[in-house]
Amino acid sequence: MESVTYRAVLRAVKLLNMALMTLAAVLCWHMCYAGAAGDHMTGLLIGVIYFVLYMTYGRIYESFLISLVRIAEMVYSQALALLMSDGILYVVLCLMAHRLVAPVPVLALFGAQLVLSILWSVCAHRW
Repeated sequence: MESVTYRAVLRAVKLLNMALMTLAAVLCWHMCYAGAAGDHMTGLLIGVIYFVLYMTYGRIYESFLISLVRIAEMVYSQALALLMSDGILYVVLCLMAHRLVAPVPVLALFGAQLVLSILWSVCAHRW
């Protein structure tokens, strides 16, 4: 039987992944889209929406099974979850701005999150 501390640390490692991806999305919103739509409370709303989306798609695609799958499978499933979450984030940003916004920052966000995902997967799998 697994110890309680092991499960708590494992959950903390998974939450770290979700927090890193959400922080990257909020930073992208703040640096690129905050002037077009919203105020400071909107950044909090974007963070909550993105966290819930990424957590949901991560569970659907089984992105957080650290000890059961290979690193490549973890990165692939996280990339799918990120792609879906970033796509929905882009739609939300367009709706908030009442126009089409530039997609380049969201694509750069996806690339940065993919690098974070690779680093997190390697470190978590080694742990």
